[in-house]
Amino acid sequence: LPLGFCAVMAAQPPRAIAVAHATTFIAALANGPSVAYGRIKANLNAALEQDFSASLDSESALQVAGFSTEDHREAVQAFVEKRAPRFAGR
Repeated sequence: LPLGFCAVMAAQPPRAIAVAHATTFIAALANGPSVAYGRIKANLNAALEQDFSASLDSESALQVAGFSTEDHREAVQAFVEKRAPRFAGR
């Protein structure tokens, strides 16, 4: 780690560091692809109720459906344009 980074870390109490990291993480989630996050959660929940083969089928169906979302198109366009995506939750 760079010396300046270590000095900043040492000057802040652990709680302040944890809050800063949590705030950054929460902001990233809030600005992320919420439709994809919902589908990931649905896949995880389904995996608790299904066998492995059925879980793969469910995940495959949700992955294919995800390709038709506005957020997916935005992610691809942002990648091509080398910019951060602006997800709309659709």
